Amino acid sequence: FHGDTAHAVRGLATFHVGNDLAGTYKLLASTPGVGPDSSAAYVVSIGPATQVHIIAGSVLTGNPGDTTDIRPSVQVTDEGGNAVPGASVTWTVDQGGGVVINPAAITQAAPALTLAADANGRSTVLWGLGSTTHQSLHANLTGGGADTAYFSLTIAAPAQQLAFTNAFNDTYASGTHVPLV
Repeated sequence: FHGDTAHAVRGLATFHVGNDLAGTYKLLASTPGVGPDSSAAYVVSIGPATQVHIIAGSVLTGNPGDTTDIRPSVQVTDEGGNAVPGASVTWTVDQGGGVVINPAAITQAAPALTLAADANGRSTVLWGLGSTTHQSLHANLTGGGADTAYFSLTIAAPAQQLAFTNAFNDTYASGTHVPLV
């Protein structure tokens, strides 16, 4: 809200203040020939949690029985994009037989886990992978929030055999790379 113009009718100017960012603000007004004036301070507060955004873990890898290389993480925000500290996030393993683990209490592991978002509105888990090829996990607002963040990965099948073929059939000079097929 900067530089907007409102026209006065009988000395009264009205306008909409479209500010979604939490904080304390004042309106400043001026007109030619009259000194500037400001409003009393007003506060825009953080609204209820409505959105869950992936901030880490959109591309995950891992091996069966291990945890993912990156911790799945989300940020919870209100309608205006403000982080919502303390929002309740439920993490649920959907497919693969794995578990979610509270990073603050690694002995707390289960197929579903509810954690409070930190001071920045963030919630993070360790994802312990199961043994199946396809794995999936989701995070959503606890208590009816419709917004959901989905995480998934596919575990590559381990190699069954490693063999060299056609190696060392020729003579190679020192410093030459030997082609291995």
